[in-house]
Amino acid sequence: MRYTERCRTCGFSRGSVKHALNKGREEGVQKGLEQGVQQGKHQMILGMHRLQVPIETIAKANELTIEEVKNIIEQA
Repeated sequence: MRYTERCRTCGFSRGSVKHALNKGREEGVQKGLEQGVQQGKHQMILGMHRLQVPIETIAKANELTIEEVKNIIEQA
């Protein structure tokens, strides 16, 4: 059985498969952007820490708790 025939048998139309692929692609791009922002934030925190900026200031500047900042620094 060909792929398109199997899709029809399962109740999928060509448009619904295309829509699902596009949606998955969009979600993947969004997740990648979020990870990039997160990575940039971590680099900023580590840079501020290397410059001996107080952890309280780093937390406030990045809208994080002191504990979250400490965890990021410890994981680096």
